Amino acid sequence: MGKRFTAVSPNKRFTDGATALQDKPLTRIEVHGKNLFYFFGEGEGVVVMHIHFGMSGAFKTLSLPGPEPRETTRLILTNQTMGLTLHLSAMTVAHGGMDLYEARKAKLGPDPLREDADAELLWMRVQGSRKPIGQLLMDQDAVAGLGNIYRAEVLFKAGVHPEQPGNTMDKAAFDRVWRHSVLLLQRGFKTGSILTVDPEEAAKLGSPWTRRYVYNHKACGRCGSAIRTWDMNTRTVYACETCQPLIQGTVVAAERVKAMSAAGPTKVFQSHCAPESAENQSAGQMTVVLLKQALAAKSLPTGGRKQELVARLEAASAAAGPSGSKEETQVVTETVTEAELASEGFAVEQAAPPAGHAPAMPPDVQPGTAALDDVMSAEAAALEKASAGEGRNVEHVALENDQTIVVPSARGGRESKPAKPEGQLDGTFRKRKNGRLSRGSNKKPAV
Repeated sequence: MGKRFTAVSPNKRFTDGATALQDKPLTRIEVHGKNLFYFFGEGEGVVVMHIHFGMSGAFKTLSLPGPEPRETTRLILTNQTMGLTLHLSAMTVAHGGMDLYEARKAKLGPDPLREDADAELLWMRVQGSRKPIGQLLMDQDAVAGLGNIYRAEVLFKAGVHPEQPGNTMDKAAFDRVWRHSVLLLQRGFKTGSILTVDPEEAAKLGSPWTRRYVYNHKACGRCGSAIRTWDMNTRTVYACETCQPLIQGTVVAAERVKAMSAAGPTKVFQSHCAPESAENQSAGQMTVVLLKQALAAKSLPTGGRKQELVARLEAASAAAGPSGSKEETQVVTETVTEAELASEGFAVEQAAPPAGHAPAMPPDVQPGTAALDDVMSAEAAALEKASAGEGRNVEHVALENDQTIVVPSARGGRESKPAKPEGQLDGTFRKRKNGRLSRGSNKKPAV
C-alpha cells in the first residue's frame, strides 16, 4: 500500500483509466463477491478501478522486466523501485470516482467472505421471492460471490432442492444454506481450491467423492441415487433428489416444471473449474490423450474421434465387470417425472430423506476472513491444483507471482524461475471458482 506506479494499456482498451491511475498511490483494496476494487489516491481525487476477472482473467505480479504483454493485457502497472511489474487481463476493467464504487456496491448482496455480510438481508430477499433458491443463490444482487459449483454443493450439504421456492423455505433450511455458504467459501479461501467434501467424509466415501459431492458426478456418494441435472437460467443445476427432496406440497411454477421434466442423469465432462484427478475420471471426462493411453493399456485400437474412443473404452470397462467404483456400479433411481409433477397440478409430493441422510445444522459461523489461519500461500494452492490434475490454463489463480508460475502444470513441464526482487510480497488475491475472488492469504497484495 502507498506505492505509486506508472500505468499503460497495451491493448488500448483501458487507456483513459491508465492515464487516471498514473503515479497515484494505491491506498485501499475492497473485494465484494466477484468484484475487486482498487483505490488510487485519496479525497476528492481518488480513482477507483473496478475489476471483474470473468472465467480466465489474471493479475500477475512479476519481477522486472516481466513478460511481453498479450492481446488481452489491458493494464500494466510498474514500480521500478520495487522491481515489480503487474499485468492485468480481465473481463471488466473500469475506472471512476467513489460514486462508481458506491453504485456497484449497492447492487451487490451480502458476501459470505466479508465481515460486514448481513445474512438477514438475504433472508428477507428469500422470504419475499417465489424464485427457486437455486436461482437466488446465483443472483449477485441477492448474495455476492457464489458460482455454479458452490451452488450445487451448498444446496446438497443443506439438503435443499434447487427448485424450492424461496418463500417456502423455513428459517432452519435458510440457516443451513447460509452457514454452508460461509464455511465452504472460507475453506476455499484457505486452500485456494473448491474442496466441499468434509475430510472425514471424504475418507469414508472414497473416490470419486473426495473433493465434491454432486457437481459433475453421476451418482450420490451418500445414497447411490442418480445425480440429476437440468437447466436453470442457462446454467446446469445438479441435485440428488433423494438427499435434497422438495418439501411436501410444494407448488412449482409451470416453467420450472418444464425445465425439471427435461432433467436427466449427469453428463460428466472434464471440468475446467473443478477437475477430477486422472485416476478418478470417467471415460467421458478424459482428454483424447488420456483416452488413447487407457485404450493402449488394454491393447485396444486408439484411432478414431473422441466419441468413438469413449464408447470403446466404456464398452471394454463394461465387459471387464465392476471396477470397484461406487459411482459406476451403484444402482440409481429417478425420483421426479413430468407425469408425477403434472398429476399434482405442479404440487410435488415427495417423501422425506431416508434415515441417516437428514441434513444436520452446521455450527454458527461468522462471515469474513479476518479470523482464519493456516491460509495456504499462492504457491501451495497452485501445487494442490496441479496435483489434482488441473492444467495451467484453467488454474483460476487471478493474482499470480513468480513462485506460482514455476509450479509444474498438471500436464508436466516447468517454466524457468525468475529471481525474486528485494521486498517483493506474495501475490495473494486468488480468484474464487466460477469467477469469484478470494483473499488468498493474510498478507496484502503485492503492491
